Amino acid sequence: MWVEKSPPDYEAMEKEFWQTQEVVDEATSRAERLIKRIQLFIWRFGYTEEDVLEKIKADEMFAAHFTKEPRRLSIHETAAAAYICNLVWSKGLQAEVRHSCPKSIQ
Repeated sequence: MWVEKSPPDYEAMEKEFWQTQEVVDEATSRAERLIKRIQLFIWRFGYTEEDVLEKIKADEMFAAHFTKEPRRLSIHETAAAAYICNLVWSKGLQAEVRHSCPKSIQ
């Protein structure tokens, strides 16, 4: 027996992950993740680290280039797994499926 439930809104979830303010904060604190991305950018285009950091802080559109890529974070797969695992199934199938659900859902 299925209980109808709305699937995840993947588009809205992805938009939440495009956080340029997080990149600005990382630029201010010189976070290792961001510095690695900046080093690659410097190698490709020849700018200085200080110039890139200042541009990130001053230009939101430029900072967006350095955000974490939502499609590479498995957010869609994680949300789909949670959605599937939270469906109400017949008890026999539920027992078979639960072992493959994320720990936070079991």
